[in-house]
Amino acid sequence: MLPTPSVGDAELCEALLLLDFTGVNGDSPGDVKGALALLLARAARRIGSDGVLLLTLPNRFGLRFWSGCPEPGTGRLFSPLSGDSTAGSPLLVSRRELAEALTRAGLTALEWFFPVWDPHHPGSLTSLLSEQLVAAAPEIASELATNRPFADPVRPRLDLFPEALVSRELARAELFAEFSNFFLVAASAAPDSAIWPRLRPPGPEIGWHYAEDRKEPTETIFELGAHGFTVSKRRRDGRPALDLGDFFWTGAERAPLAPGEALRLRLQKHLIAGRIDAFQLEFAAFCEFILTRFGRGEALAGDALDALFTNATRDEDGAFHLFDLEWSSLEKIPFSWWILRNVLACLEMRGPSIPGVPTGTALYETLCRQQGVKARCAADLARESNFATAVRASRPEVHAPATASALGSSWPVLALQGIDATPIRAAMELAAIHQQLVADYRKLEAWALDLEARLLRHEATPGP
Repeated sequence: MLPTPSVGDAELCEALLLLDFTGVNGDSPGDVKGALALLLARAARRIGSDGVLLLTLPNRFGLRFWSGCPEPGTGRLFSPLSGDSTAGSPLLVSRRELAEALTRAGLTALEWFFPVWDPHHPGSLTSLLSEQLVAAAPEIASELATNRPFADPVRPRLDLFPEALVSRELARAELFAEFSNFFLVAASAAPDSAIWPRLRPPGPEIGWHYAEDRKEPTETIFELGAHGFTVSKRRRDGRPALDLGDFFWTGAERAPLAPGEALRLRLQKHLIAGRIDAFQLEFAAFCEFILTRFGRGEALAGDALDALFTNATRDEDGAFHLFDLEWSSLEKIPFSWWILRNVLACLEMRGPSIPGVPTGTALYETLCRQQGVKARCAADLARESNFATAVRASRPEVHAPATASALGSSWPVLALQGIDATPIRAAMELAAIHQQLVADYRKLEAWALDLEARLLRHEATPGP
């Protein structure tokens, strides 16, 4: 599902060629690249001088492979990074390799996009980011690309670092495109193709995000136009609002970006560094902001339902800003439920183990205690399940136990998941000692050889 207008005429459909090479494989890198070159040459002949080729391929330097995702064909770690392709490996190319292959095929006019696929639902696109979006708002591009850590639907993965933080730094260094997990490129033989302007979405639109898992799917559209950089949120059916009885959805049209740093990333930075005190202090400051804006006491105003740290920024002066408050409740919201909603958004954060806060449930109880509100986990889980059932195609009797199980899991997710850092440090220290012993032995060996040579020279010297 691409953000393209409906195209009715057969001429345009014949001139557009969509290719997905994720299934192409061979016995060696030369085989798969040779197959790609052959197919691109055939595609170029087919679309002619005015046609457009849309090609999607995974990036062999994608951030997921650095952070611990196995190669999808063979399940081996880091093999795409080392260029170690074997039979059964899908075709993985870097951006430069793909650009060179397209150019050799005569397709020299390229426009790059960076799709974010849902690994649990093959073929489901969650975001599509253009080069213009990456250039205009690199941190927004990074947020959309790493909203959730990339997961392999079949195999377990390592967690070597928090992808969201690393992706943001890559985006700031103008390296987002090189480490994007996937490419989608529109290629043609001439830059003035008459087909592509008819196919591409309107010029101001530079990025798209989709919520397809909802009963009423929505889309978020990022634009760069006369009003600057703006964000619009709409229902896919075009209607402006949605009334679900207890809950109400409202879209937005050309809203400006919230200033400051994403609060989600600020909290993640505290966790990965083991600064639980800083994490709790920042969250407490956010709670004070929410209470000031939405009412104090045991319950908040209904429009605080989506006022979570995932929809907040904090600027250089320490002020908080909210965005994307699409959902509201007709009734007031228990403050403990609001805390639970934030905790659920924390569950996939990375960091070392934290004494006294071993699970999501413990985090929920700790935050409730710090805010002076009684923890009502069972009741809040029931509220969250009712909301999820209203929004998505889920059943409370399934959602509530699954959410309770997630809360009871270890928190945060360990960086270097499954590997205790203590023996690693011990092993590194042991290796350093071993290397020193080897160096000392080499010195002793050289001294012994020198002594032996001196003795031989002494014995060969005639006496007086």
